[in-house]
Amino acid sequence: MAIDGGSQKSSNKKFSIIMTALVLLLTLPIIGYYVSQKTDITRILQRASTDITLDPNDPRCVDLSGGVVPEACGRMKPAGKGIPTGTLIATIKKTVTPTGTSLSCKSLTDFYINSCTPRSKWDTSPLPAACKTNSTGVTLHLGVSGATKMAFFEPSSTSVDCTKAANSSFGADQAYAATKSWTLSSGTGNKKVCVRLKNASGSVKCGALINYSVPISCTSFSTVYINSCTPLSSWSASSRTDACRTESTGVTLHLKASNATKMAFYEPSNTSVNCADVAGTSFSADETYATTKSLTLSSGTGAKKVCVRLKNDSGTVKCGGMIEIVSATSTPTQTLTSTQTPTSTPEPKSCNETCDTNNDCQSGYTCTDSKQCRNPECTGESSCSCPEAVVTATPTGKTVYVEATSTPTPIVVTATPQSVAVVSTPTLLPKTPVSGGLPIPGIAAVGGGVLLLLLGLLL
Repeated sequence: MAIDGGSQKSSNKKFSIIMTALVLLLTLPIIGYYVSQKTDITRILQRASTDITLDPNDPRCVDLSGGVVPEACGRMKPAGKGIPTGTLIATIKKTVTPTGTSLSCKSLTDFYINSCTPRSKWDTSPLPAACKTNSTGVTLHLGVSGATKMAFFEPSSTSVDCTKAANSSFGADQAYAATKSWTLSSGTGNKKVCVRLKNASGSVKCGALINYSVPISCTSFSTVYINSCTPLSSWSASSRTDACRTESTGVTLHLKASNATKMAFYEPSNTSVNCADVAGTSFSADETYATTKSLTLSSGTGAKKVCVRLKNDSGTVKCGGMIEIVSATSTPTQTLTSTQTPTSTPEPKSCNETCDTNNDCQSGYTCTDSKQCRNPECTGESSCSCPEAVVTATPTGKTVYVEATSTPTPIVVTATPQSVAVVSTPTLLPKTPVSGGLPIPGIAAVGGGVLLLLLGLLL
């Protein structure tokens, strides 16, 4: 029995030695591998929901077996070495020594645009000339030591924090350089450019700003005008049209300066004022630029002027427009451009003067075919006095006067040896009244006529 008991103990001891040796054979290579790789076991895990998932590209992610790194460190499946396939062994933390210098980038100092540096912050009161440009083509400057790669992007808003910008926003990496030509986006105003710098130790981001603006051009009566009073080379009577007159003091101011951002107005009391010389305190408060502005001019008729002050980040300009206020019933005064002498109305022509029409002659006269003013009752008389009827008798040689009648009936007096004819004008002759009865020559003429008639009968 003693021998059998000793044999049993000896067998158990041998078995323990064999098992210990097997354990050592299995564990020593693993321990040796860990030591050779200078690694630390951080966690022993079973396949479960508690698996640690790290980026397989993380330098701390190392496969125990030295095989290919799987999609996640917490799901490594080492091959061989007596471990069943699919068994999770460990997540390894490997000590990594950085191979590059840590990067640092300060906005507006280590990275800036054109000559806009150094600045502790982006303040615009006032913005120095070095931080302004009138061209979208600019130069980016970098002064970050240790960087090997760089990438850029321009955010749509200057409020974007470049240090927090997503990596996907940047362009492709390119070799680091101290300068980079860049084209800003269109549109005036403040512009920001972000940069991402890299080296073996990691990456860093920062940004720079600049103001892009275009100088304003302002021309009176063209860039700025009132209602439709444009274009004018000057406010002169020869260049003004009806479009430069209005009956209302309510007008519309038109502005054609597309690159302006602010505007203000002023109406001087005298149109001889040069808008370019008007003090800034005379203008109204600045307001956002617009292409039209409704204004009410001062009361009263006459020429009115409005001065305009336009602004953008590049500076300030002033110019103006004019309009004439007229009353509702007034007619614009026309200026005579010729030296013609006004024609006066001629005096009516008197008897026997030259005429062209009846209107040329005095009242009571007519213009004859011979172009002379005459008495219409006897146009053949140059004296314009119509004679009385005359009866001439032969052989006695006596003259008999008779009164003319409206009907010119000839009176024939027969005498020996000749007959006498009474000549009468076929018009009504005026009578000359004589107070106290018939005139003596008339009585004698009648009596003489009767005697001659009787004498003729008797003979």
